[in-house]
Amino acid sequence: MTDRAIWGGKATGLAKIMGAALTLPETACIACQNVPHLSDNDALDLALGTLPDSIAASLPDPGLVVRSSSTHEDGATASGAGLYKTVFGVTSVDLLKRAINDCWKSADIQSSKHPGSMGVVVQPLIPCEISGVAFSKDPMGMTPGICIEASWGNCSAVVDGRTDPDRYVVDGHKVTHTLGRKNVYDMVIGTQTHSFETPDDLCQIPVLKNEEARKIASLVKTMADVMKTPVDVEWGICNDIVYLFQCRAITTI
Repeated sequence: MTDRAIWGGKATGLAKIMGAALTLPETACIACQNVPHLSDNDALDLALGTLPDSIAASLPDPGLVVRSSSTHEDGATASGAGLYKTVFGVTSVDLLKRAINDCWKSADIQSSKHPGSMGVVVQPLIPCEISGVAFSKDPMGMTPGICIEASWGNCSAVVDGRTDPDRYVVDGHKVTHTLGRKNVYDMVIGTQTHSFETPDDLCQIPVLKNEEARKIASLVKTMADVMKTPVDVEWGICNDIVYLFQCRAITTI
């Protein structure tokens, strides 16, 4: 999955995480050249037949996540963040077909502004207790060290800017923490992502322990070294395991 023209930007970033022997959900990809034909139900059935049995075993529970992987997104000079589709809570083969087509349609919608081919990434859903984003270098250039934003539940509330996350800066062994309000959190229930008000007691305590922040920072530094550029990483913690869900170059420095 290292050829961007075949698999798209998101898949090639995930391949680099795999290559660094770091933890990510089991990942299967449908190549860019196959996706335009998936509106044909027979072709879609054929493509689904190439997915590993272990991916299919996640249906219906805990379900799957289907992510776009455009050749335009997650590049060295442009991230394409938020332009394309991610579908959570895919709990059946019919919903998987629909999710893959939704990813392709998001490429079609953006094609006039951002031409490119679209691959698709399929992963088991990881029910994270804690998640967030991390930057190997502060995109604003104001803070030395690795910057981490963290909140409860699924990462979507942090990524979409709908919650005020805790913020950590890891500079060597030193960890600096700023408590956020963490006013809402997201959880995937069935086929839908639901948003909840965070209980007061969880708003008032740090999401991460210092050793967890250092662990995340170590993973982010590894990926920055692998990619040879500052990176933006989406991560989550489930059952004390830190998973990486996405890694791309920071394009705003």
